[in-house]
Amino acid sequence: MKKYTFFLLLCAVLLTSIGCNNTLPADEAPQTLISDPAQTSPDTGTLDPAGQQLKFSMEDHRDGNLGPGFWHMLQKLKTGERPIGKLNAFVFGDMVMHISFEKNTDAKATTYQCLLTGLTVGEQSVAVNPPLLLDDSRTVSLFATGSTYVFSSLLYSCGDTYIFHDGGIYEQHNGCDASGKESRYNDDIVVFSTGKDGTLRYECYPRKFTGLISVGQALTHLTDRSEQFLERGSVAFAGGTPIFTKEESLTISQVWNLEAEFDAAEKMFPTEYENVRTLDALIAVNAGKYEKYTCKLVRE
Repeated sequence: MKKYTFFLLLCAVLLTSIGCNNTLPADEAPQTLISDPAQTSPDTGTLDPAGQQLKFSMEDHRDGNLGPGFWHMLQKLKTGERPIGKLNAFVFGDMVMHISFEKNTDAKATTYQCLLTGLTVGEQSVAVNPPLLLDDSRTVSLFATGSTYVFSSLLYSCGDTYIFHDGGIYEQHNGCDASGKESRYNDDIVVFSTGKDGTLRYECYPRKFTGLISVGQALTHLTDRSEQFLERGSVAFAGGTPIFTKEESLTISQVWNLEAEFDAAEKMFPTEYENVRTLDALIAVNAGKYEKYTCKLVRE
């Protein structure tokens, strides 16, 4: 009995000593998402006293893209794990994302959709119409370059961008829905980013070369081996008008192996290529039906 009692006392001493030193090594420490709205976190934000705005530091999102932690936090709001209350805005620096929550009627459990209804920077506001469903299937970016704020929501480069600058609000809408797709193959798709020097950057490429996934997709509207694939450069605003300064231009042949693409497409879809046995023959046919692409942005 005495031995058993001594053993229990020894265990108690050991447990107490372990409990007093509960700091784990950095590589063993559990990585948890802070969920208390009163605490500041790059991913969960700080709730204002009125409970209406969840505020984030723009400095915590320098790379632009909202990360997994933000979407995890939003998922908690949509499932009710974190109370929505009066929340109606996410705030990043001077940019306010106006949001609303709508209850899903077809769900067995009570869940919500989060919709972006508008954006405000200072005295400038724009309505997002139709409202944008916020979820992690899209790349949502927001960043500032000087006094210019940029918000974009893109899915495979398709979507909307709003740029708030001293002269107003510039909107870029990259439409990639099925409507008019065949006739809009040469639409400009423009995406924005911030450069290492803090300047506003752009990339411009044709709709027909967006998201090249399927075999033969790059060949469908190809009219020339030297057809423009991408243009990139810087953006500035003069009197409310964006000025795009081209710094680099790449052709489709510089970034894509067209011969290999043709061979793969011919093997996969032999009936579609039976009348065009070579890449040059296909290009000649396409050149008679489609226009050659050139980025149409206004440049200096």
